[in-house]
Amino acid sequence: MVIHLLRQQIRQVGIVDPPEEGERGSEDHLLHRSIMADFKEIDHARKILRLGEFASLEEIKEAYRRLSLQYHPDRCTHEKKKECEEIFKKITCAYEIITSYCSSYRYSFKDDDVKRSGLSKEAYDHLKRFYDGWWGDLGL
Repeated sequence: MVIHLLRQQIRQVGIVDPPEEGERGSEDHLLHRSIMADFKEIDHARKILRLGEFASLEEIKEAYRRLSLQYHPDRCTHEKKKECEEIFKKITCAYEIITSYCSSYRYSFKDDDVKRSGLSKEAYDHLKRFYDGWWGDLGL
């Protein structure tokens, strides 16, 4: 039932077209396919949210919040209410696609990777003291 509702919602907003029931074998695949978008779907969602090719989680949230407030059906005039509902659905679906993609990202906490991540020297030193000191004291 959840898969059917998700597939229906995705089709309504016109961002992605998930496979039909029975395609590639299982319902699990359909759920995974509906949630885990390919590059084309992610790129389209990014453009709906008016994001550049690089964005932080804060920028993604801010873009969603700004557009949601702008196109929320309760804030639109009566004449544009239907149009706002459709745009709002697209914005919400785009945000779900982007956040699903971001939530599957695997972060590295290795020393070299943390150094390359762009942390300031002060922040890096603080994290290093925390992990070397506190975790080192545990003997792990």
